[in-house]
Amino acid sequence: VSSMVLSRRAEPASNEDPDLWKVDGMRVFPCADRRFRNDQEMIFYFNVYNPGVDDISGHPKVAVSLSLVRDGRPVGLQFPIFELSELESQPLPHIQVARAIKMGNLPPGTYVLRAEVLDRSRGKAITTQASFELVP
Repeated sequence: VSSMVLSRRAEPASNEDPDLWKVDGMRVFPCADRRFRNDQEMIFYFNVYNPGVDDISGHPKVAVSLSLVRDGRPVGLQFPIFELSELESQPLPHIQVARAIKMGNLPPGTYVLRAEVLDRSRGKAITTQASFELVP
């Protein structure tokens, strides 16, 4: 998997926009300071490279589960599990993962968003993560 990029902003992409950070017709703008407020949506983006392909469907079967950690301890915020199967072939086989999530009403501080990626076709798991700060 690639490194996780965090963002506050995504806009419709044009054909002239570079392919970097472009997914489902939207362009994600990375947030260099990785500082968010509870009332903002946080967008995360990463790529899963060379996923296995299911013998029956011919598509990848990838599940992404998210967790939030603060001071080394899990935060009790529940996120849905994302099932992904859309494979991009160029420049090499990969699945783009991009979603917007809300933090709810968490106290200010430094957090880590962790994504566990399970390639169901290969039975392998890998993790990517990014730290960020919630500010008042």
